[in-house]
Amino acid sequence: EKTSEKTSEKILKIIAEDKNVTTAEIAQIIGISSRAVEKQFSKLTSFLHSFFAQALRNMSIIKKVRHISSI
Repeated sequence: EKTSEKTSEKILKIIAEDKNVTTAEIAQIIGISSRAVEKQFSKLTSFLHSFFAQALRNMSIIKKVRHISSI
């Protein structure tokens, strides 16, 4: 798991430096296969979906609480 986290951090740093970088280029820079990069993208995408879904739920709850407290 830690290796996976380190790899995802490396990928994010590379993308932050070059928004047009390809999967193959990322793989070459990090020293892993393109398929491994794609798996990391999949994990990052799942994480971001979960993160933003939770953030939206939290915002909805906050709005409801504010509405109730203003009544």
